[in-house]
Amino acid sequence: MADAAKLPVWRTVYDAHIITIENFLTLLRVGWVWVLLLAVTDAALHWFLWPWEEAAIAQGGSGSMSLLLLSTYVWTLFGACVAVPWHRLVLKGDVITAGGMWPLAKDIGRYISWALFLTLFILGPFLLALFAIETNLTGSVDGLVADQSEVPAGATDPATWPCLICAGALLIPISLLAYVPVRLSLVLPAIALSRHDFGAGDSWRATRWNFWRLYLGYFLTMTATFVLLAFALSLTGLDEVRTREIAVRDALIADTILFLAGMFTVTYMSLAYRHLVEDPATMSAQ
Repeated sequence: MADAAKLPVWRTVYDAHIITIENFLTLLRVGWVWVLLLAVTDAALHWFLWPWEEAAIAQGGSGSMSLLLLSTYVWTLFGACVAVPWHRLVLKGDVITAGGMWPLAKDIGRYISWALFLTLFILGPFLLALFAIETNLTGSVDGLVADQSEVPAGATDPATWPCLICAGALLIPISLLAYVPVRLSLVLPAIALSRHDFGAGDSWRATRWNFWRLYLGYFLTMTATFVLLAFALSLTGLDEVRTREIAVRDALIADTILFLAGMFTVTYMSLAYRHLVEDPATMSAQ
């Protein structure tokens, strides 16, 4: 395949950040209503589902699976309402605010369906693996808690090693689950552009020989904002005793920063779509 068909990773990641930052005020015009609804809904979820979250944490788990799944659905629902007009702005220069989105209702519905499928393709097995680890190891961890006084100072808790081994063993297969969503990801900008002639097979063909380039680009695009999220949460005090109020506060911080990560990613996806699908040089090379 000719070089023209290969995605320029570093350039695309750089352009995704520059375009998003330069058009940030337009992004706020397009998405402020949906971001506000996202924040309010996600905060309400964390508030009302806190008893289940608290119970899951008390049992040695990482949190309530129901809260994670519902938050994912809320994020996909409101995120699509911003992503669709944002794809169109990046690829066509259209500026569509909340008041002018009614004609795109069907496209947004299709976008939500595809985004949920691609997200749960990765998240579903990950949650099952996490649930299995927590369920199978809770007993051994609980049994060791009573003997903490016997663990020498500075030594690693024996209960930590099974968790680390299981997590390491699952890392590779869970990462491989990204293969299908990455290869099918170009369906999303096509839907945003109201293209009904571009489907899963077309995305699969367009991304041929570009999986690692796309995968690396997605990773790099999201890394900076995830580092920012970790830094912001560390400033709020990760060692605090979690309460309902703290859970809501952290959710709002995460919503703000993850929104930026999502928009950088949508811009990157749009640019990848332009290069691999709409670029005449790429099309002739294929």
